[in-house]
Amino acid sequence: MTALEAITAQDAPLGHDWLNEGADNFRRALIVLTKLHATPEKMNIDNCERSLRRAARTLIDLWGRVQDEKIEQEKALLARMERLRDGLREDNRRAEMA
Repeated sequence: MTALEAITAQDAPLGHDWLNEGADNFRRALIVLTKLHATPEKMNIDNCERSLRRAARTLIDLWGRVQDEKIEQEKALLARMERLRDGLREDNRRAEMA
């Protein structure tokens, strides 16, 4: 399953709600960054910490999902390589018999 298929699949955990929530968490983290740069003395520290924790959880979750996809792609590549190897062995065996 491609990442796009996973995003659009209704039974997949990575759905529209997850994307909206993740985007919102990153948007809030960007607001914290902007406030920290522009008016740090007016920041509500508790709200900023809460926003940054949510963004961090989203980022960690996203990292895990990317690593899972990386593993799946590596498994698929390994399977293709094994099929190619087996085909070459069969070709060599046939050539030796001829």
